[in-house]
Amino acid sequence: MPPRPQRKRKSIDFSIDLIIERLSAIAEIALPDPLWAGSNAPGCRKLLKKLREVNVHLAALEDRLDDVLLPDSVFDLTNPETIGEVIVYRLEQSEKVGLSSIKKFYGSGVYAFYYEGDLPAYGAIKKTNCPIYVGSASPKTPNAATPRLQGTKLFGRINEHFKKSIKQSSNLDDHEFLCRFLVVQSGLEKAAEDFLIRRYSPVWNKESRVCSGIGKHGDIARKELSAWDVLHGSRQWTAKQTSRQGRTPQFVIDGIQKHFLALLAEDREKWTAIFADDWLAKNGC
Repeated sequence: MPPRPQRKRKSIDFSIDLIIERLSAIAEIALPDPLWAGSNAPGCRKLLKKLREVNVHLAALEDRLDDVLLPDSVFDLTNPETIGEVIVYRLEQSEKVGLSSIKKFYGSGVYAFYYEGDLPAYGAIKKTNCPIYVGSASPKTPNAATPRLQGTKLFGRINEHFKKSIKQSSNLDDHEFLCRFLVVQSGLEKAAEDFLIRRYSPVWNKESRVCSGIGKHGDIARKELSAWDVLHGSRQWTAKQTSRQGRTPQFVIDGIQKHFLALLAEDREKWTAIFADDWLAKNGC
């Protein structure tokens, strides 16, 4: 089937006076009564769609007419992505510590786990700054102004993963995991977690769409093994559970490897600077 011909945009003389006249006419249109708008909903939706299109075009026109350049970016601390980046920068300046060495502390915030062991499944991120999992903990009291008021939420979350998942695993050791964590102002922890996930696509974060999470809380209710238990096994409450989909450890490993290879194919320059050198060499880099 031949391609449809592109619709040509109508060409008009660029008359400043004409544009001003037409914009003035739009500005003078009386706002409709809400009841009238409700009874003419289809037409109003069509009008709103066209107004949005025109608004985008007018913004582009304003940029084109202005002979003063706009900056490529603006450092805006009210932007959650900027806040997340600043927090992550500070987090990554801190030393990695062993999970078993973390003593109970006050505060809520963000954390990242790093893998140091020898399982081939994690060869791409072994002893790198790419986390295997990241998370955040909200304060005990919303908008808590001090770490004491935030409670021990961040420590509790880290310790829960350590004791209930990693420590009970059949093929992982305590010393194979290191952690970075940072207590942050209440309400900012999620922005930092989201930034870490966007930057590193950690394999055990569900947002990366590879594995469902470390020690997923829904295992008991679902009566089904999570990917974590299929691969790392031996948590006490999973003894009588099976994978309804018949997933095997090799199935989970294959998914992890496909994830790393897909990231490398998507942005080779970025990931060759992040992944482990020996893994990259084995994969032709």
